[in-house]
Amino acid sequence: MRAVARSLGVTLGTIQHHFGTKAELYRAAVDHTLADAARQRALQPRRDLKQRIQNLLDVSSARPGVLAAFLGDRAPGHEERLAYFAQRFNELFPEAAETLAELQAGEVGRRIDPRALMVLLTIGISSIAGAPEAMRTIYGIDLTDADERNQLADALTDIIGNGVFETPPTYDERL
Repeated sequence: MRAVARSLGVTLGTIQHHFGTKAELYRAAVDHTLADAARQRALQPRRDLKQRIQNLLDVSSARPGVLAAFLGDRAPGHEERLAYFAQRFNELFPEAAETLAELQAGEVGRRIDPRALMVLLTIGISSIAGAPEAMRTIYGIDLTDADERNQLADALTDIIGNGVFETPPTYDERL
């Protein structure tokens, strides 16, 4: 709680006034982060994979590392916090499996494990957005720039789409 107060430039008393315990602060942070993602998701067409990736990059770039911190938490009590995160995620995004089924019915050449795609979209994309310095230093991608996030969303959509939504070409077709 002290570290949170320091990072926000407020006193510990201010944090404790609004959130009596670390668990309350954690729940509020999860609720706020997932509610933002749910609002963004509600604004997009269900079948538009590129827009989903773009929105996840935008939401995750606004709070770099937050989702990774939620999911990578190993401090005492992390099991309960992760269970709360999973509960809220499933409440806010109940249509994830249904949306994947729609995509597969209309566009996918082969069945995929919906959990694997959700892992890629939630953890993978948010981890990319949660490491802006690494992305800039290693790959030359500035995630603070909306145009560069859009270009990255295009590229990731192509990669995911070609790997998931098209039947891979046979060896003879590649020649």
